[in-house]
Amino acid sequence: YGEYFDIATPDDVIFEGWYDIGEVFRSGCTFTRGYGKIFYFQPGHETNGSFYNPYVRRIIQNAVHWCYNDKNRRITLGAPSIEVTLEQARLEGNTGEYLKMWD
Repeated sequence: YGEYFDIATPDDVIFEGWYDIGEVFRSGCTFTRGYGKIFYFQPGHETNGSFYNPYVRRIIQNAVHWCYNDKNRRITLGAPSIEVTLEQARLEGNTGEYLKMWD
């Protein structure tokens, strides 16, 4: 259960779990990617009811607030190899034609 934990190097390690044999596990990490923020959290095993713990729920709530970005940054990303995006096909009502492109 301990490290080697194959993730990118986090910006910050917020929580570390440990085991009796001395191994540690990064159980709370933050990452920033472009305008986005990511919080990875591993509070415990699914069989021990971690998500019912009020402290765990508070950590998740705080993480959601930390990740929120109120800046309205909207840019158009290009995809030169795709003639029509799925969003455009949906708006035009042509999803059948869109799906044929991928056959």
